[in-house]
Amino acid sequence: MQIRYERFWCVQVPKQNGETVRRALIGMNVLERDALVQRDEDYLYFPIKHRIDIEFPDAKLLHRDFEYRKRETFEEILGFTPGYEIIGDIAIIDASDPDAKRIAEAILLMHKNIKTVLGALTRVHGEFRIRDFVLLAGEPGTETVYREYGCRYELDLARVYFTPRLATERARIAGQVDREDTVVDMFAGVGPFSILIAKSAGYVIAIDKNPAAIE
Repeated sequence: MQIRYERFWCVQVPKQNGETVRRALIGMNVLERDALVQRDEDYLYFPIKHRIDIEFPDAKLLHRDFEYRKRETFEEILGFTPGYEIIGDIAIIDASDPDAKRIAEAILLMHKNIKTVLGALTRVHGEFRIRDFVLLAGEPGTETVYREYGCRYELDLARVYFTPRLATERARIAGQVDREDTVVDMFAGVGPFSILIAKSAGYVIAIDKNPAAIE
């Protein structure tokens, strides 16, 4: 088979920030899925559909040639593009969607790194702001490992509140902290702000009412 290359704008990021930036680019709908991500000893290169303003720490915008392979899309499989959220190796969709089962199977087909697809039965509720889930496809379970800017978080999504959507904001806040600072996070959750800030701050106090989050 003849290998085809095409030139794309791309985002160069340190490897430890790769997963966070990849998810952010997916959320922005700019990641070029048909071009293969490149890597070298220190960096990952994510091909994107068009030029964007860079907001990621230690990232650069470059022009490179990428191996290009046209892949099946959600539109081709389902006839539409579903909404979903990815945390670690778990994808979450709305359980009330009449096509929930089809969407779950399509997500497993499209994302080889996803092992479980959960349907959210409720919105965030209760004192600890958690959600109720049902298994729609893949392996049973609500525990996963999420990586963000070189930090690793072990989560049970049925017991704690977490959203990856604030990753860029967390990095922005952490970038404003110095070694002389003492930081108190009164609503730490599983610690996505506190742990990242602890890389820069002199002292961090993380507090949360949910015992599962502190674990």
